[in-house]
Amino acid sequence: MPTVTVRDLTRSTRIARLSILLAVTSCLAVPLAADSIQFTVARIGQTAAGDPLFEFNYSLSGFVFQNNAAVVDELDIEFDPKIFAGISNGTAGSGFDVELFQPNNPPQAPGDYSALATLNHPSLTGPFTVDFTLINPSQFSSINLGQTYFINAFNNSDPSNPTFGSQIETGVTQPLSSGVPEPSSLTLCVACFLVGAVWAARHRLRPTPSRHEA
Repeated sequence: MPTVTVRDLTRSTRIARLSILLAVTSCLAVPLAADSIQFTVARIGQTAAGDPLFEFNYSLSGFVFQNNAAVVDELDIEFDPKIFAGISNGTAGSGFDVELFQPNNPPQAPGDYSALATLNHPSLTGPFTVDFTLINPSQFSSINLGQTYFINAFNNSDPSNPTFGSQIETGVTQPLSSGVPEPSSLTLCVACFLVGAVWAARHRLRPTPSRHEA
């Protein structure tokens, strides 16, 4: 019968350690969840002039907005003046104050959806929405509606008149994914570790024939 030698056990131990190391390395290779803004778009009616009226609904994740004695943070989403004709009816969740700036006012200037934090660490549950019209509504299905956004920090030494301090972050909004959501980094980490542990256990328990076996 096959025999298990000390060298075999040592080799199995090395394999087990290597398997766990590979599992941990795979886990670390999975990117952590980052700040993001996703959106959905729906046609909600038409304007008094008969133009199609659409609505952005934004989903925010990962952000920590501040409003304290030193700083107040703002979310600023830009509206390309070559695409958007106008914006209206901006809303935000409790803890934010919304102000809208129209595209092409002045000419060629982007529009802005500005949500200023009125509380420290406000909830991101929303809703964060804004209605809009397009310069060419017939091209709606072919337009990339991703928007540049900025997280800005304002000096709050005078709360009645905050002044711009710095730009903390910038990015581009992304369409909200449909179907099964991507697994989180923690889920993938646990899966990698379990696969590595099972593989190591199977090899640890499998005897290796001795080279001295007749």
